[in-house]
Amino acid sequence: MSLREKVRVSLDEFHALTDRPENADHRLELIDGEIVEKSMPKPMHGLVFHLIYILLHTFLAKNPIGQIFAEVQFEVPGEDYAPIPDIAFVSDTQPKFDLYKNIPFMPALAIEIQSPSQSDLEMVEKAHYYLKHGGQMVWLVYADRQLIEVLTRTERKLLTRDQTIDGGAVLPGFQAAVADMFPQIP
Repeated sequence: MSLREKVRVSLDEFHALTDRPENADHRLELIDGEIVEKSMPKPMHGLVFHLIYILLHTFLAKNPIGQIFAEVQFEVPGEDYAPIPDIAFVSDTQPKFDLYKNIPFMPALAIEIQSPSQSDLEMVEKAHYYLKHGGQMVWLVYADRQLIEVLTRTERKLLTRDQTIDGGAVLPGFQAAVADMFPQIP
């Protein structure tokens, strides 16, 4: 049995690869120097994504304090990460950026909805990267268990369906029932 050796690439090498025409339809992330293709979401992922996005979009329409993005790539120059959070909030207090390029910093809030191929450890490691490099809050959404883990640089809490999630200092005034972020399945 042979073990496959991981091939690490730099951010520049990653850009050269993702800029090729044959990769235009691929959703590629750079995670700890390794190129990872995001899998196509399953229906549950799509439903949870939609419910969370609608709640945040509605809140931001009434409280214009930043922008919400779906499946946009972020990166920190010089690092070997270029993640694509499922949903991201960029605050008006964060630097300005070019809308036609990857955003060169981490979002204030990154939301990751677990895919069947992702382990809990991979989710938490990604959250720690966002927080270490400028993110302020991460929501890890475990649709199969209907749980949301909220992480900041100083706090980590697990919320169940019967609890309320809030936006803390990142989205002041935002509150929603965790149950509202998951579909009602008969």
